[in-house]
Amino acid sequence: MPTETLYERTADVYDIRHNSPTTERVRALEKILIRKYATGKSLDVGCGTGYHLDLLENVIGLDPSKEMLEKAKVKGKPLILGKGEKLPFPGEKFDTVLCLFSVLNICDAEKAAKEIRRVLKPGGIAIVSVASVWDHMHMSYWKKLRTNPEKFRTKNFRVSGERAKLRLFTKKDFLSLFEGFALLEFDSLFSVVRPRWNSFRGFSAWEKVLLKVERIFPKGYGNMYFGVFKRID
Repeated sequence: MPTETLYERTADVYDIRHNSPTTERVRALEKILIRKYATGKSLDVGCGTGYHLDLLENVIGLDPSKEMLEKAKVKGKPLILGKGEKLPFPGEKFDTVLCLFSVLNICDAEKAAKEIRRVLKPGGIAIVSVASVWDHMHMSYWKKLRTNPEKFRTKNFRVSGERAKLRLFTKKDFLSLFEGFALLEFDSLFSVVRPRWNSFRGFSAWEKVLLKVERIFPKGYGNMYFGVFKRID
């Protein structure tokens, strides 16, 4: 199913579905990275209903779904219908580009990454997140250390009865998308505690402790990867 069709059919429940303790953890880290690195004129690729538009003053939101953009209008920011693989902007237009919450998992990531580079000014910043190969299934941190992640390349799931598929990334896959960039920061979430996508159940007291402890673990084993990249040429 085309990405825009999937999100047009699920736009009415998107915000409700992501109003969960799992998504709150993701949003908290996104806010930290945006406040730390985002500057100047920004573009939010795959803006959806516009959550991240509130975090930036000078920003344009882009999404392939008309229904999602209808929801985002309440943010009062400029919006454009379009895809990450073919950004409708001239080169070197933006100081910052956001591409968050698995946008690259559902599009042609290589094309989108090249387009992000094209529209960024030299020295511009890309703040990106993807679902990793470890989001394919839950396994303990210690089992991850003994498992070859190469076989976990896709994940099938359903959203409001609609079938969807994610392309999943190893850390090497993710970083290699942004050749011609300097990596300023790499982070991850849910390396020890299992995320509960599409669930409103909160984390237990013990899981909350583990979520804090996992921040000192190696970052390559998280279910979600976050990268901040700087265009260097």
